[in-house]
Amino acid sequence: MEEVVKKAIEIFMEIYNKAGEKNIKGEFGASLRARARNAPLLTATRGLLPYILFLASKASEDNWKISLDNINFDKNKGGYQAQLYAIAKFLQEEDVITLPNFDTKELLLELKVMGENSPEKYLLAEELVQSFTEQFKRLAEALLPDKKKEGEAS
Repeated sequence: MEEVVKKAIEIFMEIYNKAGEKNIKGEFGASLRARARNAPLLTATRGLLPYILFLASKASEDNWKISLDNINFDKNKGGYQAQLYAIAKFLQEEDVITLPNFDTKELLLELKVMGENSPEKYLLAEELVQSFTEQFKRLAEALLPDKKKEGEAS
């Protein structure tokens, strides 16, 4: 569990630092916070592959490449892209998946094949992502703006 916390901090801070203060306080920060808050529940109730598919449907434009450079930090869509990046990077760093091209289609296919051919490994991946998203959520709640509370304070 301690390793998952360290990975969540490392990946979260990578995204946070790349986004910059202006974007963190804007639409991107609010979007990432919302995605992070929903991730543990959605992975638990819907499953890992359906959640990744949901993120991909909201995140992709014409570019399926998953990278920090492809995150649109000044838009709501960037929150989906960042959440997808965080989960993919975590799974790759934990050696659960191999993504030679680090691309969304590759991620979806690898998880689908894993679920069909190695259900035990897929369940382990779901458990790992569940733990990771819980920690990522805590970081987002602590460090990203809550637009609802800001609206109440006005």
